[in-house]
Amino acid sequence: AYRHAQTKAEVEAARPRTPRRILVAGGSGLVGSALRPFLTLQGHDVIRLVRRPVRSADEVRWQPALGHLDARPLEGVDVVINLAGTNLADRRWTDERRREIEQSRIQATRTLVQTIQRMRTKPSLLINASAVGYYGEGGERELREGDEVGSNFLARVCEAWEREARGAEQVGVRVVCLRTGVILTEAGGMLARLAPIFRLGVGGPFGYPDHWLSWISLEDHLATMQHLMDRPELRGPVNAVGPNPVRIREFTAELGRVLHRPSWFPVPAAVLTAVFGMMAKETMLVSQRVVPTRLLEDGFVFRHPTLRQALQHGLGRLPSTVERG
Repeated sequence: AYRHAQTKAEVEAARPRTPRRILVAGGSGLVGSALRPFLTLQGHDVIRLVRRPVRSADEVRWQPALGHLDARPLEGVDVVINLAGTNLADRRWTDERRREIEQSRIQATRTLVQTIQRMRTKPSLLINASAVGYYGEGGERELREGDEVGSNFLARVCEAWEREARGAEQVGVRVVCLRTGVILTEAGGMLARLAPIFRLGVGGPFGYPDHWLSWISLEDHLATMQHLMDRPELRGPVNAVGPNPVRIREFTAELGRVLHRPSWFPVPAAVLTAVFGMMAKETMLVSQRVVPTRLLEDGFVFRHPTLRQALQHGLGRLPSTVERG
């Protein structure tokens, strides 16, 4: 069955695509750094928004906190991909940090949407980042795109973030909000933090081991964005997660097997709360069993549908498939 799925993916990747002019905001982050070469390999022309002085012809400067972005250099852009927002995990969530997390996302998205509204020729598509944090604490429920927003801080941030993005619909732009799970790559994020600990032989289940974790390989996340460009009927929220969410104890056991290291040193929830505070409560200690319903219904083929495959690729244990799209 998997061989058949890979063959379908290879056939899809080989299909000729129309080159597009794509604007990327937040291109220096974990996803953005991989997105530009991925899109270039697909034959697209990529323009990046930067906050520093421009250094090349493929850059445009903006100041999202001030709402400054000149629409003129963006004329002719077909797709806008917005990944901009302060990193969630680089420090504790003080009151000031929470305001920064929220405002960085809202201001960047509002600036982009207002600029789109001023453009003479509008892009056809805005892909806006969001997160599975939209759903809050899910317990044992399977969470799908039609489910209600959660009640915690991250859920409120995601709701406001998506609301700003939907403003582009007022001028006829198709908007997709990607509710992304944990991206499995050693280039950054959760896996980059856990892998060194497991290699030392002191890794194990963290928080509440029976809670659910929703994940996606970096390659599948990039391929999801290409899929959205090719499928004009897809709009609104889309869960960017793998088809097989796992419990925390399953995740850490599989990570240990892939690295050939033990995985039985637990990290209690109380320790995570003491070290990371509110960030732990809203990210590492929630249960989110998210299902990619709309992608599956639309025929998207995952390159890495199982956790083992995603971990092997994320840790460089198998040849990369990014070049295949």
